[in-house]
Amino acid sequence: MKAAPFLSSTQVPDCNSADNFADALWKACELYSEHVTRVDRDGTESRTAHGAVLMVVAVNETNVYDQYALLSRLLLRHPEATVLVRTFEELVESKERLQLDDQSRLFVDKTEVAVVYFRHGYVPEHFPSEEFDHVIFDFTICADDLVRMLETLMEQGDQRSYVIMERLYPFVVENYVLCSKRTHDRRQMVSELGIFGVFIGRGDDVFLNEPSGHLLRTKPIESNEGGIAAGYGFLDSPFLV
Repeated sequence: MKAAPFLSSTQVPDCNSADNFADALWKACELYSEHVTRVDRDGTESRTAHGAVLMVVAVNETNVYDQYALLSRLLLRHPEATVLVRTFEELVESKERLQLDDQSRLFVDKTEVAVVYFRHGYVPEHFPSEEFDHVIFDFTICADDLVRMLETLMEQGDQRSYVIMERLYPFVVENYVLCSKRTHDRRQMVSELGIFGVFIGRGDDVFLNEPSGHLLRTKPIESNEGGIAAGYGFLDSPFLV
């Protein structure tokens, strides 16, 4: 079997997001070490050592593979890094595990933390206890539901809690979905291209600002949502022509 002459692997762009994210996390740790000083009891100041990267995850984590791919790249590229992986429940189970000192430095299990990377805490279900009742959550409303929602918000005076965005209609293609729970029928699909980026700044100072790979999600044309873990969208790859 021979590939068509107009198809080439170079038309599928590489994506090195894990390496880029790992380097950005380590850059943040270095900056933390450079800008945070330790004041000892005798009043002397010294630079703090490289703090750890704390990744906050779910109890029954479903995204463990990409999370540990990132952490493994971090440790391979920067062996001096320290990584902690904890759930919300583990962090709050005792006052000794999570502490702030009098210089506002964060410690988890007596390890100083430079960067907190949240991979959990972005939907209401992630905050089941009353301690998190103040957390703001969001969701997507489209089409006729949007009109009804706006009418309700105007009556309640709560319109400032939401953001209205113009809906974009991407190019429609016919494609196949490979999924154990679906038949492999040819369907009309649309894609959403997301460009990853890393940014580290403090005040007016920008230390890092650059693109860091991409993610292409494809979904059936009738779906308003595109979440992959939620079962609406599917991982895809761009093909440059």
